[in-house]
Amino acid sequence: MSKPRLLIVEENETERELLEMILGEDFDVDVLPDASNVLSAVSQKDYEIVITEISFDNQDGLEICKTIATDDALDPPAVVVVSKIEDETVIKSAFAAGIYDYFKKPFNVIVFHESMLRIVGLIEQAKKQKKERKATQSVLANTLSQAAFYGTGLEIIADLNRASSYERIARKVLKNLELLNIFAAIQFRVQDEVHTFDWNDEVCDDRTLRVFDLLVNEGRIYRFGKRLMFNDQHTSLFVKQINDKDGTTYDAILDMGAKLVPAVESRVIALKEHNTLVKAQHTMNDILQRLQGAIIELAESKRQAVENITTKISLSFHELDLTEEQESFFANMIEKEIKQRNDDESLKSLSELLHDFNAILQEAIESEHDEEDDEDDFQELEFF
Repeated sequence: MSKPRLLIVEENETERELLEMILGEDFDVDVLPDASNVLSAVSQKDYEIVITEISFDNQDGLEICKTIATDDALDPPAVVVVSKIEDETVIKSAFAAGIYDYFKKPFNVIVFHESMLRIVGLIEQAKKQKKERKATQSVLANTLSQAAFYGTGLEIIADLNRASSYERIARKVLKNLELLNIFAAIQFRVQDEVHTFDWNDEVCDDRTLRVFDLLVNEGRIYRFGKRLMFNDQHTSLFVKQINDKDGTTYDAILDMGAKLVPAVESRVIALKEHNTLVKAQHTMNDILQRLQGAIIELAESKRQAVENITTKISLSFHELDLTEEQESFFANMIEKEIKQRNDDESLKSLSELLHDFNAILQEAIESEHDEEDDEDDFQELEFF
């Protein structure tokens, strides 16, 4: 175990050697014959204690003590003054300057030695407490940071069900991440279409698109440098830049992204299915309109055909030299038989079937909206 470091600043050579002899066994001792280089020495080594005079020929000892004890750029050592000066005003000024202790010459060697060991023990204990406090603060800061990320993640997930397009899904995700100083791009791959959105609402540049192309099949989470790619079947989130100094943001976005992207993926699939239903309904409406037109056209064509056939039959009966009563009887019988053979009944049945199917589609689309409202309520309960 290394010895604690100690610096002696003393102009008197005899007293300097005496201090070095007293403390050399328990401390790693450096000595300076004057105060001209004391600040430089303290800045270069981590001394636990600096023992110094305050009465120098060419230096202000009190000012040096104050500089050492209060300089924020240093990890200040404990300053102990050993001096012949007994003036209480000077002693008070020394303590006001930030010194740790004051010993008048001559001093008891045993008491002085034990005091230095006690000071080192107190310094080590203070450093340990400072380290523990710093670790606690780091954990607290990390916890608060993660809480902020999780809160944002839950807010995004809660809002997803109200997003009625891929663009709105992207906006909700990217804008909330931007508030956390996370700049990202997101891509949705739905059937034969690819939708890519950047954090600044601008069209993604070729470099970003190429990153998606290269990394879309590189696993659920792909890390490269300070950037991240999260992948799912239809969704990829590319974290382009993280303003992070201590690593807590990176860890938090890594954890949050692993949970956020699957939630976005679920909404993308639901939206895709909804769009498919809407498209099917539009197609069905078009088919119904065409079928209704065909039925009307067929009925009119059939009516004209019956009239033409009836007319021709009546003329042919006339040529057979039938009586007027016979002609009327046979003509009515044939016309009735033709009308009874109602070939457009199958078309009407098909039309009714398609109308029923269209109603089912409409009911499914409307039920999706009701389910989305229910999901919002469920998620809010689940979050708490």
